[in-house]
Amino acid sequence: MATEQPLAERSLQRRHIEAVVAVGRLQSVHGAARALGCAQPAVSRLITAAEALVAMKLFDRTSQGSRLTAEGIAFLDRAQFVLRALQRLSEKGAARLPVIGLGCIPRAMHSLMPGVLERLQTKDAPQFRLQVTEGSSNAIIEATSRAALDFAIARHELGSPRIPRRFVLDHLYNERIVVICGVDNAAIPETRVRLDSLAKRSWVLPIRETASRATFDRVLLEEGMAPIVPVIEVRSFESNLALVAGTRFMSIAPESIARRHAAFKAVRIVRLRKALPASPVVLIYDRSARDDRGRHALVDRRSDRPSPF
Repeated sequence: MATEQPLAERSLQRRHIEAVVAVGRLQSVHGAARALGCAQPAVSRLITAAEALVAMKLFDRTSQGSRLTAEGIAFLDRAQFVLRALQRLSEKGAARLPVIGLGCIPRAMHSLMPGVLERLQTKDAPQFRLQVTEGSSNAIIEATSRAALDFAIARHELGSPRIPRRFVLDHLYNERIVVICGVDNAAIPETRVRLDSLAKRSWVLPIRETASRATFDRVLLEEGMAPIVPVIEVRSFESNLALVAGTRFMSIAPESIARRHAAFKAVRIVRLRKALPASPVVLIYDRSARDDRGRHALVDRRSDRPSPF
C-alpha cells in the first residue's frame, strides 16, 4: 500500500520560491546555486519540484542558461512579493520591527512625506519601521516591480517603466513643472512669454533619467523645438534652484517646490503663454497589499488621499 506523500512535500515551500527567484534573476542555475550557497543539483531539483507543484513550466533550459517562460515571468513577479513578505514575517521583537520599503520621488519628499512622518510619529506603538529611498520615478518604479520596495510614490506617464498588472496605481494628485529664473534676471520679462523665445538662453536641467526632464523634452518636441542642451545637468532640484538663484541660468522645477522658493524671493516662476502639462503622482503597490498597514500610513484615512501640501 502506497503511503501518502507528506504535506510539506506536496506544497510550495520557501526553498522552492528562493530557488525560482534566484534562477529567474540570474538566468543561471549555476549562478543561483552560488548565490544561495548550495550545490547546483540541489537547485535543479528545487526548480523541477516547483514546476511540478504549480503545474507550470517556469524555465526554458538552453545552452545560454535558464530563461523564464511567459508563465515563469508572471510567477516570478508573485514569488518575489511572497519572498519579501516571508522575510518580513521572520523579523521578530520590538528591536526588529518589520521594515516597509518606500520609494519616493524628490518632489513628494517635500510635499507628502512630512505629513506621512507626522502621522507615524503620533502613533503610540509603531507596528513597522518605514525605510524611505529617494530616487527618480524610473528607478523606484523598477525597484517596486521587482519587489525591492513595497510601495512607490512616483510620477507615472508616457515613457515610464512597465508596471506588472498585479500592481495598483492610486492617484494622489497632479503637479506640473514650471520654468524658473533668478529674481534679478532682468533679461527674462515678467509678462507671459513663449517657450521658444527662451530656448537659446543658458539652462541647467535635471539629468535625462528623471521624469521631469523627459516631460520637458517631450513638450519641446511637440512644439517643434529641438531638446535644449543644458550647460549643466544636475541630479536634484535643490541644485537646480541654487544655481538659478545665483546666476542667469534658467531651469525647471515642480510647481510646489518652485512656489516655496519664490515666496522667499530665491527664484521667479516664468510666466509662459502655454503652461507645461501637469503629470499624475501615484502610489504604486501590489494589489495584495491594499489593506496593508503600511498603505494606510501613507494615506490620510479621512480622504484616502494624501494632500500635496
